[in-house]
Formats: sequence, C-alpha cells, structure tokens
Amino acid sequence: MAHIYSVSQITRAIKEDLEARYPFLWVQGQIGTLSRPGSGHIYFTLKDREASLNVAWFKSSQKTRSGIDPKALESGAEVICAGRMNVYPPRGVYQLIAELVEDRGVGGLQLQFEALKRKLAEQGYFAPENKRSLPGHPSRVAVVTAAESAALHDFLRLARRRGWPGEIRIHPTPVQGDAASESVARTLDQVNRLGWAQIIVLIRGGGSLEDLWTFNTETVAKALHRSTIPVVSGIGHEVDLSIADMVADVRASTPSHAAQLIWPERTEMMQQIDEAESALYQAWKSRYTRICDELEGLTRALSWLSPARRLKQLQQTLALQESGLRRSADFLLQTKRNRLQHLADRLQRVFGPDSWRVREQAIRALEDRQEAAARAHLRGKRYELDRVADRLEALDPYLPLKRGYSLVTVERTGEFLRTGVQVESGEDVSIRTEKEDIGARIK
Repeated sequence: MAHIYSVSQITRAIKEDLEARYPFLWVQGQIGTLSRPGSGHIYFTLKDREASLNVAWFKSSQKTRSGIDPKALESGAEVICAGRMNVYPPRGVYQLIAELVEDRGVGGLQLQFEALKRKLAEQGYFAPENKRSLPGHPSRVAVVTAAESAALHDFLRLARRRGWPGEIRIHPTPVQGDAASESVARTLDQVNRLGWAQIIVLIRGGGSLEDLWTFNTETVAKALHRSTIPVVSGIGHEVDLSIADMVADVRASTPSHAAQLIWPERTEMMQQIDEAESALYQAWKSRYTRICDELEGLTRALSWLSPARRLKQLQQTLALQESGLRRSADFLLQTKRNRLQHLADRLQRVFGPDSWRVREQAIRALEDRQEAAARAHLRGKRYELDRVADRLEALDPYLPLKRGYSLVTVERTGEFLRTGVQVESGEDVSIRTEKEDIGARIK
C-alpha cells in the first residue's frame, strides 16, 4: 500500500530540502508588485521574462553597503538580492528571505567580487598555510594609503600610544579611481624591493562597494600574494570585507584596529612586565626553597655517613693500592731489565769483535773471488775480440790487393766486375791495385 503523506509532512520535507540546498544565493531580476505594511517589512516579487519569486525583506536586514534607500525601492527597478530560500508552511509558498538588496549596477560589482573570490580561492590565495605571522614588537613599519587620509591619521594616532618606539614610513598612493589598483600594486612592490620594513600596513577608510573596489581587483590581490613582507590590511569598516583582506596575512577590521594588532598597549606591556617580574620572583623563591631542602637532606645524609670514617677508609684503600702499585712497578722494572739483558747478549753475539773478524775474512774472500772472476772474464773477452778482429780482417775486400790482385769496377754502375756480361765493348772500367787506380776501356 502506498504511503500517504500529510500536508504538513510534505511541506516540511520540501522546506528542509530547499533550505539545505540554497543556504545563501544571489538572485537578479525586476521588482514587480511591492507592499510596505506598518511593520516596516517590505514584500515584493522579483521577476524576469519567464518566472517570478516572492521576496521578504525584513526591517532588521534593511541596511546595505551600497547605500540604497529601502524607502526609495519601487516597482520596475532592476535589483540583485542576496539571501536564503525559505518555505512559508501556512501558505505553502516558497520565498527568498533577503539579507541584502542592491541596485543592478552595484550588484554587478558584487558578482565580479564573488567570481574573483572563487578564482583566487582555487589558486590558494586564501589558504591559511600561506599566511605569515607578524613579528613581535616591530620597529620598522611601512604604511600604504592615501596621503593625509583620515585612515592614516587614525592609524598614527593609535600607534603613538602603543608598542615600543619605532619608525613608520608613509608610502602615499591613490586608493580610489581607475588607476588606483595599479598604483597600490606598484607601491607594494616598491616596499618589498626596498626591504626595509618588517610589516606592511595597507589601510583605507570606509565607503561604498564602488569606493572600495580598488581592493577587490586581481592586480592588488597578486601584489599582496607575491609580497615577501607580512601584510596587515585594514580596509573600510568592520562589515566591509575585501579581496585584499582575504589575501593579506592578517586582516584588521579598521585602520585603527591594524595598529592594535601590530603593537600592544603600553599599559598591557607594563602589566606583562609586572607579571613576568612576579613570576620570576616566585620561580626564584621556589628554587631557593628546593635548594635549601636539598641542602638540609644532604647535611643529614653526611652526618649519617660519618665523613671522618669514610675518609679513613679511603686512606686505607689508598695505602693498599699504593702498595700494590709499588709491587707491580718493581715486577715490571725487573721484567724489563731481564728483557734488556737478553737483547744485549744477542747483540753481543751478533755484533761482537769475533763476529766482525769473521765478517772481515768473508769480505776479503769475496774480494779475491771477485778479482779472479774479473780477470778471467777480461781474458775471455780479449780472446773473443781477437777472433772478431781476425774475421773482420779476413773479410776486408782490399786485403787481396796486397797479394798482387786487383779490383775492377764498372764506371757506369759502380759495381765490382765479376762476369763479362756486366760490361759491353767500349765501356769504361776502373782497375784498383794496392797502390793506385787505373782507368781502362773494354774492346
């Protein structure tokens, strides 16, 4: 059997589902019918070409940053509403509970704001792990803001009453207008390049969404993100939340609050010094009491151990150790003496007078043997030399000339004449005898 719902059950289910799915949203449209009952609430329809949506704007929420006057709201106006979806069970209708109603121009800026916010969040610009903590008691602070602005005066007025003495450098820049974003970004980069400041303070007084739009641009957001110096932002009033506030390392609700975050009150610092002094005294007193207790315990333990008797025992132990040391030293000395005598005897046997005489005789015998061997070697080499000389003399081509022979050389080739085929008729030859050379010609 199918389950049957009551009207309350189905309405409650729709209410829970719708409100959970749309906890907060922006809706753009044109105001249709509009009513203002005596309660001060405003009820109207928001419509486009295809649909309409009931909107309830309660009196407690009728404040906007854009400065729109709820009394000036009229049918036909193009607006953007921000709020949450709601189901009204007694009438069974759904409606938008408006938290903010802005004209369409300002609403367009709000949509740009939300789009840039999502983009930078995806890129990690707002990640808590990228936020840097401020140094304690900074003495060098760079302030980026408009010259002679109320925000600057508020910051300096509060800074004079807080922290230790230090130096504040003002870097004036426009904070509103078409060129303000680029100017603020350049000034932030310049402060980083100088490297002087410990903290950068970016402040501006309150205003409408359009007035504060410089601090909702990607140009300023990127300059803040790439800053190597921690940045404190104080843009507008507490209700104003800019992109710059979300990118900065620390967000102050106002310019004055920025000074409060950077430096503590001097009265608070004096109180901290007093508390530290009191804590130091208590710590010293506790340690002094503990040391006194330990000293008293050691004194009692010393009396129980009888230092005089302990000293006597130590003296007896020392005497025994001294006696044992002497015996060990005597034994060691005698052992070394015996070892030394043994080595001396061995040296005497190896290097004594008899040993030297034996070595001298051996050297002389070796000298004699070496001399005899040298003579024999020299005789053998002389004999070999004579044999080689005889063989060389026998091989001398001019030796036969002494016995009456002669050598015939062919002039043309310079070769010795051995056969008749080497020359032809009429060719010159040279005949060499023992004493002269004779020219001749073959017939």
